[in-house]
Amino acid sequence: MFSPNASYRDLVGKAELAWDNERVALNAIAQASGIDTAIYTPLGISTYFSASFFSLSMYVAINEAQANGKKAIVKVSTDLTYNQFQKLLKEFTVNVFLPYEKWEGYEYLGESSVTNL
Repeated sequence: MFSPNASYRDLVGKAELAWDNERVALNAIAQASGIDTAIYTPLGISTYFSASFFSLSMYVAINEAQANGKKAIVKVSTDLTYNQFQKLLKEFTVNVFLPYEKWEGYEYLGESSVTNL
């Protein structure tokens, strides 16, 4: 459910996103997308973009518990544009690498400038 779904998996990694207050920011995205935060609790986002396309979805919990006592989580598409989304960000970091199984024989030594190698 929470794994990226790239078509070819050429590079893999993770992303981190920072806001001044993550709950307020998630609620702002939900409200800007017409999602009623009295009914749904925003839990996270998923984005897809290319040179000519941007898509942002939200993972939200339905506040009313199911028969088993758990709250259901659903993925909801939004209609936010990239510019609208960008205005809500503090910072967004994405790191992608060759899949780890291709790292045999390498050792990470930390950050360095190319001229210092």
